[in-house]
Amino acid sequence: MAVLNPFRPTRWEHDSSGSPLIWFTPIAAHLSADKSVYVYGSRGSGKTTLLRSICWEDLLSNPSLRIQKTISDFNHIGIYIRLPDHVSGSMGYMGWNEIFPGSPNPDYEFFRFYSLALELIAAEKALSATHQLRIEGVMALSAGDELSIVTNTCDEFPQLLTFTEKPPKTFIDLARALRTLVRRMNEACGRGHVQSLIAMLPPREPYEFLAYVIEQLSQSVGHAKNPNGARLGFKFCLDDCEVMSPLQRKSVNTLVRKSRFPISWVVCSVGEAIEAGDTFIDDQPLTDADRRVLSLDDRKSPEFLALCEAVASLRVYFSIKEDRRPQISGSEVESYFSLKNRLGTVVVNDIIDAMIGRSTAPLADQIRKAAEFLNSLGFARSRDMPLRRQRPRSW
Repeated sequence: MAVLNPFRPTRWEHDSSGSPLIWFTPIAAHLSADKSVYVYGSRGSGKTTLLRSICWEDLLSNPSLRIQKTISDFNHIGIYIRLPDHVSGSMGYMGWNEIFPGSPNPDYEFFRFYSLALELIAAEKALSATHQLRIEGVMALSAGDELSIVTNTCDEFPQLLTFTEKPPKTFIDLARALRTLVRRMNEACGRGHVQSLIAMLPPREPYEFLAYVIEQLSQSVGHAKNPNGARLGFKFCLDDCEVMSPLQRKSVNTLVRKSRFPISWVVCSVGEAIEAGDTFIDDQPLTDADRRVLSLDDRKSPEFLALCEAVASLRVYFSIKEDRRPQISGSEVESYFSLKNRLGTVVVNDIIDAMIGRSTAPLADQIRKAAEFLNSLGFARSRDMPLRRQRPRSW
């Protein structure tokens, strides 16, 4: 078995272990607050890892995250949703003015359709998460409450029964019906059959379906260790939202604007932190009262150093055989492998000097001669500048 370099660059999606290493950053603590958050950052800035650190799957099963946080540390259940995995790209390219020629504004019909798809996906994920967390003994929920929630939902939205062979009785049954409906919606958009499908969809106002399901879940589910504690919220973390069209983004903005406890969102995109905040609600754009906006590209040097140090610490710690690992707590993770103490400090110019000195390339020889010429003209570094790196401490 090959030994992996603890300092290798690895994207979360390319990790083959099944448990990529995650550091619960101070930014993650902000995301876990009650308010919705929009997160922006360039590719590779850690957006996906950040979202996964507050969602139930990794909090339940990821060894690196479990030594830092547990699900019971949060007053919400985080639900991770990678948008392109669930919504077909064809859903953004329909000619809604042709489907609804009599509508004064076909964009509103698109919003009604697209928001239903998002609500179905979110509700299905919430039902599946609650089912699994109860099986794992993390969440408490009575069988009677489960039957009641499923029955109430099907009674309130009877059109759901069209997409299942038999009436749902459990969360798993209802979640399967919701997945089937989303597949049919994606298929209809790709084949141009939206108009025939719309008559079969549950009539409702945008946000109504998700609010109905999640409100019941929030009232019935509790931490197994403290079932009578504060009500739990559900935080839906949408990843890769840069794939959305302007109308799709406007639809998400509207859902965020209409949301209230127990529902909140984290909307994550590649790009700059520029958010227009347009919604389908007249004179009610998104404001700072509705959501926060965070840019991962604006992190200062100390924050980036802390991130590098924590990642290095986790990789070094988990490169040790399990029976030889020392016991560490969550607060000790980020300082387990101190970069300054272990590697010392080094001036960038010294790194360049070493590279040029070892190189045999003609260009390197030209650079050396140019540096010697500039040095003879008095452009050398000031005497009080460090010329060599500090020696690292012995390992």
